[in-house]
Amino acid sequence: MADKYPLVYIEWEDAYSVPQEWHTEDQMTGILADECFTVKQTGFIIKETDKFIVLANVLNELNLSENQFSGLHRIPKGCLLKQIDLKFT
Repeated sequence: MADKYPLVYIEWEDAYSVPQEWHTEDQMTGILADECFTVKQTGFIIKETDKFIVLANVLNELNLSENQFSGLHRIPKGCLLKQIDLKFT
């Protein structure tokens, strides 16, 4: 399964929001700051296109008729900061 679903380490910029309520300018300093939230993640590539990558945190190791995946994340390629292929030894 490792050949079909390569293991990678990625870093990507996450989007975030604040609670839906009224805010003064002073209360909005966090969301207006010029900083990003970088997620560091490993996973198996389930699908990759020019626009996005889909990672699974977990693959099953059972001999079932179909593969099973858990912890799925679809990440736009525009958010991807770094991608490193990991090898099994």
